[in-house]
This record gives sequence, C-alpha cells and structure tokens, in this order.
Amino acid sequence: MDNQAFESLLAKWLNETITQEERIQLEKHKDFASYAKIAKYTAEFYVPGNSEDVLYDKFLAKASKEKKNTVRSIRPLVWLSGLAASIVALIGLFQLFSGGNVHFETSYGEQLDLWLPDSSKVVLNSKSTLTFKGNSWDKTRRVKLVGEGFFKVKKGSSFAVETPQGTVRVLGTAFTVNAYDEMLEVVCFEGVVQVERNGEIHLLKKGAALRQIGNDAFENWQIQQQSPSWRHGEKTFNNIPLKFVLQSLEYSFNKKMKASNLDLEKRFTGSYHTTDLTLALTTIADAMNLKFKITKGEVLFY
Repeated sequence: MDNQAFESLLAKWLNETITQEERIQLEKHKDFASYAKIAKYTAEFYVPGNSEDVLYDKFLAKASKEKKNTVRSIRPLVWLSGLAASIVALIGLFQLFSGGNVHFETSYGEQLDLWLPDSSKVVLNSKSTLTFKGNSWDKTRRVKLVGEGFFKVKKGSSFAVETPQGTVRVLGTAFTVNAYDEMLEVVCFEGVVQVERNGEIHLLKKGAALRQIGNDAFENWQIQQQSPSWRHGEKTFNNIPLKFVLQSLEYSFNKKMKASNLDLEKRFTGSYHTTDLTLALTTIADAMNLKFKITKGEVLFY
C-alpha cells in the first residue's frame, strides 16, 4: 500500500466512513498502531472549552508513559476542526514523534492552525506548506515555508522562516510571510522582523510592510490592522500586480483563473471576501474595470 492509499484509508477511519474490508487492510499497515494510539489520546482528552495547552499536556502525560524518551515537550495543535485538518495534524504529529521531518500542508480554500514545539503559533493560508525538523528543533527554531503564513513567535533564541525567496528572522513577534512564486511580502504586526533577500537586509518594526517581486525594487508601506485580514474571511492587497490577485483567487476558490488580453502587471489595491466566489469576482472586476465569465472549473477575466 502506498502512502496516498494509506492516508486515504486513514481519513475514512477518522471520519468513521471506512468499510470493514478497508479497515482490515488499514490495520495491516506497519504504522497504523502508532497513528491509532495518537488519535485515541487526542479524542480521549478533547473537552470543549479547554485550551490547547491543557489538552496537549494531558496527551503528553499519557503518551510519555508508553513511549519514554521519544516524546518531547512539544505543542503542535492537533485539536482541529474538519477531517482534512485532522488527518494533516495526525500525520505531522506522528512524524514528530518519529524524529523525522514534520510536514503540514493546506489545499485550496483551507487554513490550518498549528503550534510549534516551543509554543509559537502558525496559521497557514491556502495552498501553503510548512516543514521543520522535529529532532533538532531545540537547537535551530527554523521552519521552511512555501506559500503564506501568519506567525506568533515566542520569545527566545533566533527564529527563522526560510522561503525560496528569502529568509525572515525574529526573536519574538507577530508577522506574516507571503512567499508565492517570485514574490516575498512580509508584514510586521508586533516586535521587529529582519528580512534577508537578494543580498539585502531590511528591518521592519510594528506596522511596517515590505515586498519585492523578482529583482524589482523593494516596496514599503504602513499598515493599521493588528492581524492579517485573511484570518477573518477577507483577502487584502496593497498596490499589487493583478496576476497575484488572480493567483490568490485561484487558491481561495479552487478555480483556474484565466485572463484574455489583460495587463497582468496593472496594480490593484483593495480586498475580496474569501467565502463568496461571485462576490469576490465582482469586487475585483468592478475595481479594475473588467468583465468575467464563470465556466466549469475556471473563470475568464477579459
């Protein structure tokens, strides 16, 4: 059984939709017992209203009795709503206990709340991945991000977010990193953030934002909000090329965005609601003096 088939059966098992034949097949997998134990503990200790810290402390206390010297003082958030979030968290938790790389991933229109081993919090936006090494976390405090994430970092040693477009370093603060394709955008909500890209170092204080697209000049602006708008169902842009707005729409609604005879470098400032496709498309089209047509699986702007 390959990994994709195993994860598919595991998802059915968690959602209680698995058949008896499929369950027999699943239970034969070498890793099933470990996943089952983790899932059992998380379900056993879940009580509505309890904080994630309290829930995880209970889980850790029981799990440590059975796997001494393999469970560390970690706090990934496994008390998640929705099947997709649950299966991702369960797999990531298993990887962390196994001492390997921990991997989290979101799909179209999804967000995922996570706790890192030092109690720093990360919220992944749509179509994003975050990885780190569980067995060396205490020494490095380093994660790799592809996509967009909101970080609330606990104070301590240096914390680094590595992306294909550059590295963000902090000691303890709240900020977002947007690292899709050739763009790197960082917004600082608390503390101070250091951005390293293309041989340059920039320091951002609370309320400051920085962006570079490819090798273009760095762009700076100020923000007023206390957290990213996409955490509350709205995606906001400040003077950004239209092509990134269309990409964001695609990631939010899982529909291919196409453009016919448009200048995709034309800049857009504004926002759209991430829960209503037609309203979002109308908002962008009206602001940019465009028209759009929705077909099966895609949207055409013209």
